[in-house]
Amino acid sequence: MDTEKIMNGISKEISTALKARGKAKTPEEKLMYSETVKNLCDSLGGISQSNK
Repeated sequence: MDTEKIMNGISKEISTALKARGKAKTPEEKLMYSETVKNLCDSLGGISQSNK
């Protein structure tokens, strides 16, 4: 699969998770979305590092 497509997909997922975090009501929900965003960002960083 094309690396650029993967990176775009992960970026969209990050955006979606951030929007959902903004709508979250409880601290537990916010934490869950924060962890999701962190994991996605780590994945995105790993992909961009391997492209160099």
